[in-house]
Amino acid sequence: MDPDSRPSLPRLVAFLLLLLILPTAVGGWWLHEVGSRSRLLIQAFFFPVEILGVLLPAFLLTSGTERLAVLRWRPARWTWIGLAMLGSLGLGGLLTYAQTLWQDASHLAPPAGLDRLLGIHSWVSGVVLVLGAALVPAICEETAFRGVVLSGLERWGGRVAVIVTTVLFAGYHLAPYGLPTYLVLGGFLAWLAWRSGSILPGVAAHATNNLLALAQVNGIGEDWWWAHVRAIAPASAVLAIVAIAWLHRELPRTESR
Repeated sequence: MDPDSRPSLPRLVAFLLLLLILPTAVGGWWLHEVGSRSRLLIQAFFFPVEILGVLLPAFLLTSGTERLAVLRWRPARWTWIGLAMLGSLGLGGLLTYAQTLWQDASHLAPPAGLDRLLGIHSWVSGVVLVLGAALVPAICEETAFRGVVLSGLERWGGRVAVIVTTVLFAGYHLAPYGLPTYLVLGGFLAWLAWRSGSILPGVAAHATNNLLALAQVNGIGEDWWWAHVRAIAPASAVLAIVAIAWLHRELPRTESR
């Protein structure tokens, strides 16, 4: 990517401020004005939050740039996408245990209504949540963080961009109880985008992680995971290590794009 085509520093700061304010404002408006009508509409709030609060600002603030390059909307090899999904699945298995240990040690817990928000109660609810809580956030947040933010920060080097983007991604969620997941998964996703030059592997990995979380809320609960820890933890570790090592070998070795 031509360094002159990256988002300027003022644009990047403006975008980060919008990410701090706009999704919360859109989500609050939706829950107050629309979501109160039915549980299904409450569950649909991911659509306006992600599309209006995250994706739209990304498009607006990349006007005048090489937008597709900045957003990293580029093709990627299917091998990379498949390995990214496997790596995310392995990390997700390990992070399930890390999350529990972190929450016990920090005395932090998810919001009381989270299980109800993500609970599938009909086939329509299932479709809404698979699209709204898994796929749409993956597309929008990868475009924002591993597209706009990572591209803007690469002026200081690729590795710095990966680290700072990871920290900003964790902070964006305003959810200290989920810190292990946001840091580890966020680092993996930023590294994927930096090395591949595309957000497509990250979108697939992000969606895989979200689907795993949705499955855990709707049947594969914490008790089951801990009952099978001796099988799941080693298998997850092997899966993550093999997939990430394979990606490390296959992805281009460039400092920045």
